Amino acid sequence: MSTPAQRAGGLDCSQNVSQTPAATAAEQQERLSSRRKALRLLLTAPALSLSSIVSAGETERKSSKTPSVDLKGTVFETVGKSANIDPCLLYSIACVESAIAAGKKGYIKPYPWTLRYAGQPYYAKTKSDAERELRIILMREKRPNVDIGLAQVNAFWHAHRVKNPLDLLDPYTNLKIASEILNENFRRFPNDAFKAIGAYHSLDPRRSFRYARYVIRVFSALKGV
Repeated sequence: MSTPAQRAGGLDCSQNVSQTPAATAAEQQERLSSRRKALRLLLTAPALSLSSIVSAGETERKSSKTPSVDLKGTVFETVGKSANIDPCLLYSIACVESAIAAGKKGYIKPYPWTLRYAGQPYYAKTKSDAERELRIILMREKRPNVDIGLAQVNAFWHAHRVKNPLDLLDPYTNLKIASEILNENFRRFPNDAFKAIGAYHSLDPRRSFRYARYVIRVFSALKGV
């Protein structure tokens, strides 16, 4: 039976709490190989048209029922399946949090080497550049208010979830932590997926509402609904 969070908005938002036996060495190697493949595919994932996001917010828009992007084989699918969260929801949040222009005019895609500090975004050209900039920030403050990576996980509030804040520049780790935060929000608001999504950004009612509305608009464009 689906939970209220699963039913709300058609989002698969419950946490997977089933336990499985310890993996064999071969299974662990296979998982590692799959993870590496998913990471390689991340930067080549399809971009999302801005026009499709705008049209997704139009009340009279007809459903195309055709997804805008294919996330199969990407880190979004890998983490989404593990956390029992729709990969499109993770991709939607990543788009809202870290998107940059992608190739064709009017298209965007999440960018893993994104930092936001003191209200200013920084889009590093490489992971090494992002790590260097983040180290500088960490030297200034022990617990800096800096957003990191694909889903802009905030180091001030969530650095305790990883061994080192630099780990949050790893796309898999970043989305894994983001999914943990989301699942905690879905447990906190079991009957309101909209509020749970908004809480990823802020608990302030107005900011939370605006954020959730935009994420759902992106989500709708992705799903073609």
